[in-house]
Amino acid sequence: MPKVKQNLFLAMVVIAAAHLCGCSKRTEFNSGMQGIVYCSESNPATFNPQLVTSSSTSDATAYQIYDRLLEFDTEMSKIKPSLASSWHISENGLVYTFQLRKNVQFHSNIVFTPSRNFNADDVLFSFNRWRDAKHPFHRVSGGNYPYFASLELNKIIENIKRINGYRIEIHLSKPDSSFLATLATDFAIILSAEYGHYLLSKGVPEIIDQQPIGTGPFKFQQHQKDR
Repeated sequence: MPKVKQNLFLAMVVIAAAHLCGCSKRTEFNSGMQGIVYCSESNPATFNPQLVTSSSTSDATAYQIYDRLLEFDTEMSKIKPSLASSWHISENGLVYTFQLRKNVQFHSNIVFTPSRNFNADDVLFSFNRWRDAKHPFHRVSGGNYPYFASLELNKIIENIKRINGYRIEIHLSKPDSSFLATLATDFAIILSAEYGHYLLSKGVPEIIDQQPIGTGPFKFQQHQKDR
């Protein structure tokens, strides 16, 4: 995660450890859990920042659980690689080609263990979810994607092509100088397509936003509401 957000997150963890009673006076709060306890200023509205613009949600999830194709540097002024190791922009500014990293693992949880690493299918699944009304997950958890809707990205992105397992092309309808920055925001997270298909086959697609799986530095274990 970017250093600025990482330092903020670690500072909040230290505060949480020193003042755990401020979150809950019950000593069993962390009973049986391994890892860290994150004390949010309020309950996250969801565990998928695609669905909201709430700072409570993005602060608790975006950089802890997930990664994006691109990241901002520590000064928040330049774009750097993340799940995309490199990229190329066509001369007319309409085609963005991304080379994806290999050997990036998704998390697992009590009901799902991934059988493969991150690849192009996960990018298409994550982006088409919010841009394509016919996507099987588009209307899951309410079907609202306010950040992308405010930028009308579903109109700016004409098509996303899978070139191979680790390369994609994004075709735009018009040049957009801020497009790379948009892909580095809190909201442009990458979900696991395999996890999504598994939950859909079980008839519980909404679990993808409640028990999240990503490739970020922390794996989600449990949320205790209002605690």
